[in-house]
Amino acid sequence: MIKQGVMLIGGLLLFVISPLVEKVGAMSSGNTVLQEVMAHVDTIDFRLASAEEAKRLIVVEDHYTRNWTPFDIAARLENPEGKREDLVSLAIGEVREWTPREAQQIERIRKSLNDTIRKYGYRIPFPKEIVLVKTTMKDEGGAGGYTRSNWIALTDVTFQRGNEQSHTRLLVHEIFHILTRFNPGFKKKMYEAIEFNILPKEIELPEDIREYRISNPDVSRWDSYATFTIDGKPQNCTMVIYANRPYTVGKFYQYINVGLIPLDKAFKPVRENGKTVIYPLQKAADFFDKVGRNTGYVIDPEEVMADNFAIAMLNNPNVKTPGLQKKVQELLKK
Repeated sequence: MIKQGVMLIGGLLLFVISPLVEKVGAMSSGNTVLQEVMAHVDTIDFRLASAEEAKRLIVVEDHYTRNWTPFDIAARLENPEGKREDLVSLAIGEVREWTPREAQQIERIRKSLNDTIRKYGYRIPFPKEIVLVKTTMKDEGGAGGYTRSNWIALTDVTFQRGNEQSHTRLLVHEIFHILTRFNPGFKKKMYEAIEFNILPKEIELPEDIREYRISNPDVSRWDSYATFTIDGKPQNCTMVIYANRPYTVGKFYQYINVGLIPLDKAFKPVRENGKTVIYPLQKAADFFDKVGRNTGYVIDPEEVMADNFAIAMLNNPNVKTPGLQKKVQELLKK
C-alpha cells in the first residue's frame, strides 16, 4: 500500500464481482494457481468497479480481515474502543463512482503499459482482469492504494494530484502485489532479486507480536526471510511492521515501527526473557546491500520489490542501485 505524501500500509475490501473474482478469493491463501486466472501474457486489462459493486466487495472476510489485530481496528477507526463491524461500515460508506475523465486516463495508462510490456518483451503472469475500486481511503488514513484478491483500491484524489507518470507508477506498484499473491513462482523469483527466501509455510508469530502487528493487505503471506549480518554473524530474519504501544489517538501511521525478527533453525521467532526479539533495521550491517537503495519504502520485502518492479518495468532513469533494476528487468523477460 502507498500513501501519497506519507507512505503507509493497511486496507479493506473484497467480494464476488464475477465468477473469476470469486475463484481468486477462494484461493488467496493457497499455493495453487488457477490457470484460468493467471497466465503468461503481455496484456493488462482493467475493469472499473461501480460504487455498488465496491460495497459488496467490502463485506467478505479473507486472510487479511481474519487477521486484523485489535490495534489494526482501533487505529484505522481512530477509536480505542472501535470494533470490527465499525471498520467495515466506515469502509462501505467511503466508496465512490469513477468519473468519465478518470476512466479515460486509466485507459491511456493501460495502453501505455501494454506498449511498454511488448516493447521490452516482458513475460508477466497478469490475471485476465484487474478490477479498480475507488474510495476516499478515510478508513485507511488517506492511503494512495492497496490490493485484495485481483483488484486494486485507489483513493478518490489519486487523479486530482500528481501527473500521469506518478499515477502509472502507483498502478504498477499495486499490480505487483496481485502478481505475487497468485503466482508463488513469480514471487519467489522476484524476492530472490533482493536475496529474500520464501518458506513453504507461514511464520507463526508469538502472541506478544500478533497483538501489535500492523496488517498490510498487500502482504498475503508472512513467509519470507533473508540472512543478514547481525553483530558480525549471519542470522536469518523476517521483517515485521508493528506498533510499540497500544492505540490511543492519532493516525495509525504515527505508530508504525519496522524491525527484523531473528529466526531459529526451525524458522521460529527467537525469544528472550519471554519476549520476541526485534532488531532495528540498522542492526543488519548489510540490509541495504540486499534490498538496494532504489526506494525508501523498506517496510517489507513485498513493498521493496513492488517499487523495484515499477522502477524496472517503467525503466526509471537515475536510480541509486542500477544493478538491481537491470536484474529485475532481465527476470521479467523469463
